[in-house]
Amino acid sequence: MQVSHTSKQYPASMKCRYTSYSTMTSMLKTINSKIFSKTHSLETKFISLETKTTALEAKTTAMETKITPLETKFILLEAKTTALETKTTALETGTTALESKIVSMETKPSTMEAKTVALESKTTALGRKITAHGNKFVAPLPMLQYSLLQFNFSLLKTNNMDNHDTNRVNMIRTTHDFCVANGAATAAIPAYAPIVTAIKGKLLLIDSLDIIALGTTTGVTLDTNALRIAMSGLAFKCATAAFAYANSVDNNTLAAQVKFTRSQFDSFKKEEVDDICQGIHDVVNANAAVVTPYGITPVDITDLQTATDLYRASIQAPRQARITISNSKDQIKGIISDVSQNLLKNQLDRMTDTLKSSNQPYYDQYYQAREILDLGSTTGKIRGTVSANAGNALDGVIFSVFKTGTPDLVAKVFSSGGGKFNASNLSSDDYDLVWEFATFQTVRENNVHLAAGKELKRVITMLPV
Repeated sequence: MQVSHTSKQYPASMKCRYTSYSTMTSMLKTINSKIFSKTHSLETKFISLETKTTALEAKTTAMETKITPLETKFILLEAKTTALETKTTALETGTTALESKIVSMETKPSTMEAKTVALESKTTALGRKITAHGNKFVAPLPMLQYSLLQFNFSLLKTNNMDNHDTNRVNMIRTTHDFCVANGAATAAIPAYAPIVTAIKGKLLLIDSLDIIALGTTTGVTLDTNALRIAMSGLAFKCATAAFAYANSVDNNTLAAQVKFTRSQFDSFKKEEVDDICQGIHDVVNANAAVVTPYGITPVDITDLQTATDLYRASIQAPRQARITISNSKDQIKGIISDVSQNLLKNQLDRMTDTLKSSNQPYYDQYYQAREILDLGSTTGKIRGTVSANAGNALDGVIFSVFKTGTPDLVAKVFSSGGGKFNASNLSSDDYDLVWEFATFQTVRENNVHLAAGKELKRVITMLPV
């Protein structure tokens, strides 16, 4: 028997559902595939990031390793810097102590001179007492200057000036030394000390020009440091006056040319400080007519040029302006005149007058020092310089003056300040001169005549034994 098969018929709604399920299944497979693909991609990226992170961490570790020794070095450098600063402070302290010792040593001669002044005053008072009692001796005249010269022949440093100028220099030097030795008496007058310091600078210029006036600088050492201080002080004074004027008229160009602090002059190199001072001189000199009312005089400007020339001579600068013997004598005369009139008569004398009622002894001794004693009309001088054959100046050489043909010693002095010697207050007579120094051959000059009021100059070269 044959069975007939007929196709099974499904409802239309079931067919639709089946189709939707197939479609969804296919879609889910597709989505699942995409999710798997993205997940795999993300895992790959994550692995890559982990690799990079590991590399960065390795680099960071390497950097930290390098930084650690650098930090150690930095700490060591800081420690070294601190140690250097400590050493610098210690050196500065030591320098200050040395400077104090130097100042103390410099004041000792002034103290001795003050004691000499006191002894001379007692001698004068004793002489007057003798006169009062009818003794045949006459009370000595005030001899403050004379006593100082007897104890320190180096106080007299004059060239071939006439007796009048020579005596004025002696008076200026004696007055200065008296003021220095008795500084406490004028401490309440602030303007007093700067004038005394200015006089010291002027005397330095006179002494330096005096070396030029000898006619040779062979074997003679100009005091370079002292000349630098004097030159810098004058330059600063002139620059300050010019700066004040420039500001008053709003001249910025001039102000810029002369704007300097005092400490700058100390820091300038040895080879440049004279050029800077020369530049200040030239600027101020060109504006002298308008600058001088601001605290300087024409003599200050001239002295600045003189100090600059002398400083250049002391360092043997090739640009040195030649100072002739004639010029040196003329400049000395100008400086003497300025000190006598401007610094002493117009300023220091007036300030000393204010002490007459409060400090009569100082007042009397000051004017005693200010007296110009004529030491050159009846006496003579022998001065000059002494050096080794190599050209270096010799300090400490014994210079002895004997009456000719006898062992009678008339004077004995020592060379100092660049080999300079000076035997003063010698009577007119014939003398034998002797220069002696250890390890050098003795130099003699016999039967030398010294006339009253005259001066003999000698430039001595000593040979080693």
